[in-house]
Amino acid sequence: MKGLNWHEDVSAADEFEELADYCRKNNIEPDHYGEGAFINGFEEEIAKFLDMEAAVFMPSGTMAQQIALRIWSERLNCKMVALHATSHVEADEQRGYYHLHGLQTVNLGDMKSAILKKHLQECAQPVGTLLIELPIRPLGGLLPTWSELLELLDEAKLRSVKIHLDGARIWEASAFYEKSCAEICSLFDSVYVSFYKGIGGMTGSMLLGSKDFIAESRIWLRRHGGNLYTLNPYVVSAKLNFEKRIGKMPEYRKRAISLAQALKEIPGLIIKPDPPQVNMFHVYIPAPAAHLEQAHEKLMKEDDFKLCSRFAETEIPGWTRTEVAVGDQAMTMSNEEIVDKYKKLLELSRRGSEEPIASGKSK
Repeated sequence: MKGLNWHEDVSAADEFEELADYCRKNNIEPDHYGEGAFINGFEEEIAKFLDMEAAVFMPSGTMAQQIALRIWSERLNCKMVALHATSHVEADEQRGYYHLHGLQTVNLGDMKSAILKKHLQECAQPVGTLLIELPIRPLGGLLPTWSELLELLDEAKLRSVKIHLDGARIWEASAFYEKSCAEICSLFDSVYVSFYKGIGGMTGSMLLGSKDFIAESRIWLRRHGGNLYTLNPYVVSAKLNFEKRIGKMPEYRKRAISLAQALKEIPGLIIKPDPPQVNMFHVYIPAPAAHLEQAHEKLMKEDDFKLCSRFAETEIPGWTRTEVAVGDQAMTMSNEEIVDKYKKLLELSRRGSEEPIASGKSK
């Protein structure tokens, strides 16, 4: 089924064939417990690309970020982490930071903005580590301005707070700032990056920082059970797709801005942020989620096309939010094609509002 968001879905067989071909062409041998020419060479490549001293490949970002926060908490003898309320660490990991590491969090900022200098200044609690996500996916890829970011980082440094970057989508943020990923990441004490989101790899992440920080991270990786016998399939997929897509990020963003402008022409739709700052944005639709889900099911059945992954209810009664994330799939379609799909979704939703809603909860 064709879709709008991210990259084309491929079968497991086709994906593994591509990985096998890449291994043959590059004479790749698997690592053993994270040691090997290919995995360690890739770690060095990404560390250099991001202007960090060292890096370690990890199976998941959840693991990487909890390890980073644990190390800083022990070095600073402070278990308090400041972060945005929408942070993946806070909202999507079942409070692993607390249950596994005894850490505490304090939320900074609000649901309409990134964390700013004033938010840290207003924080009365002693903070050891500040976690900053660039960009903020739950806010449609929102980013602070470059000057706002520098002001926040300066304030954190004045307070001797360690600064960790949730850079799962940092590749996408570079074009907005007109700065290299290295210029951005070098401002932080530690950095996490993902290879399966915008990059489109099978899975995998890296944690980056000073040499001693990464050496300690490898110990915690073992403690977390992430030092697998081999990570080779994930590392190969990460490097292959990094090479394939890292240079496309500016074009993805340019297309997102163009597409958002086209979608705004549909009466009733609202785009946030407007204009998009990265290659993703949110579309607010004046219809209940249940009606849109039913309409989307019909759209997928009739057109063999998936417009989005989910519909989320908003704080505004009767309004629903969905996400657009421009990747390889959107680049193969015209704005007119995508606008037509949204128009059809709205029309199907209007028809559905006159019919009984099928049983089942909104996703």
